[in-house]
Amino acid sequence: MSPAERVKTFKNQIIVREAAFHAERKILHYTHNSKYSRHANAGTKAQLINIFLKRAVHGACSNV
Repeated sequence: MSPAERVKTFKNQIIVREAAFHAERKILHYTHNSKYSRHANAGTKAQLINIFLKRAVHGACSNV
């Protein structure tokens, strides 16, 4: 995979995750239930970290 393709894939994964999170934030439970919102925030943070790490590991391994 070329560097440009890796960046495009990374960008698309982030956009998809952010769009899903934006929709989730509009749910009534998110605005009225702090436990639900903390859980949703933590889940999204974990998914974003996973996307970053997956790209970082892939990039590091491709340079070996």
